[in-house]
Amino acid sequence: MYQKSDHCQILELIHRYCHGVDTKNHGEVLHLWAADAVFDETCVGAPLCSNKEEIAAYFTSAFTRMTEMMHICCNEVIDFSDDETADGRTTVLFEGLASNGNRTTLKGIFNDRFKKMKGGWLFAERRLVLLSPPERR
Repeated sequence: MYQKSDHCQILELIHRYCHGVDTKNHGEVLHLWAADAVFDETCVGAPLCSNKEEIAAYFTSAFTRMTEMMHICCNEVIDFSDDETADGRTTVLFEGLASNGNRTTLKGIFNDRFKKMKGGWLFAERRLVLLSPPERR
């Protein structure tokens, strides 16, 4: 059975994602994913990423396109399937400023799957689902 420390480690993983992306820390962001992880933000026009290399390429591009990013994540719910896998849902409010001056705000849910590896918990899957259309200005 999972331990309370597993729950805390997954929360830390979610928080590290937000801090890593918002500060454009490529190394920290890539450290959070399993090799065969899936990252899906196709609901906002991003490509579907099916492994860590594609995720790395996506964030390299995103960090170039965006001058500012802020993820506010809360209401994390984590359900453990077994000692090595868990599913989670996290509410996200995102605001970003693109290099072309366009600002985007979105509200959504990250649907996550987590995998426990020998180094700790990692994202096996992260899929964004929008709660409303993005606001662009």
